[in-house]
Amino acid sequence: MKIGIMQPYFFPYIGYFQLLNMVDKYVVFDTASFSNIKWGIRNQILINGAPAFFRVKTLKVSQNKPFNEIQVSGDPEAKKNNIHTLECAYGKAPYFSDVMPLLERFLLADYDNLAECNVASNRLVCDYLGIKTEILLFSELDCDKELKMQYRIYDVCKVLGGDEYINAIGGTELYDFEEFRANGLKLAFLKADDIVYPQFGGEFVPHLSIIDIMMFNSVPEIQDMLNRYTLIES
Repeated sequence: MKIGIMQPYFFPYIGYFQLLNMVDKYVVFDTASFSNIKWGIRNQILINGAPAFFRVKTLKVSQNKPFNEIQVSGDPEAKKNNIHTLECAYGKAPYFSDVMPLLERFLLADYDNLAECNVASNRLVCDYLGIKTEILLFSELDCDKELKMQYRIYDVCKVLGGDEYINAIGGTELYDFEEFRANGLKLAFLKADDIVYPQFGGEFVPHLSIIDIMMFNSVPEIQDMLNRYTLIES
């Protein structure tokens, strides 16, 4: 059984969903310290041909607080501004009418904390794309919450019955194949292929939020993109 573990990012790039799609169970590390990780509260969309930040408004963000303790603002003006931003950015995109009603419902909803908000954003994308992977919260698992680094991964995989752990490509400097093998786990890293698609006719802007991909591509096209990656194994 393949297991993936990631922090709860806000409408992340497609590599996040490639990983989510390929594993059997996906654990959201909702108790991770925010640590000023910019992708936890914002991501980039396309505005006038250039990347620009699109973000969720939070209250009293602290680097030391975990994601599930950071409050999300319920400010109606902030919600309206986000909707207006997306309408202006993508109003002429080919799949705007399919995607925007989903995003509007998400943006108008209230959330208790940043983890809940980000998980909801990712579930929205999964539902839209037909990704069926079970999503679990680390805070709700019956595992040792005090363990750190790879020892936490070993424990989560043991609790869930996993025998293979898949990590994003950024983890290659953190985790060792032999150490995982010694703990009864196969380790692999997922690297998203370069994915290019038509935007508004200008020079292609890569590495944007999944929102951009959804606005310019059909569901079948995105489902094909989910399988365009390289898996690095020992």
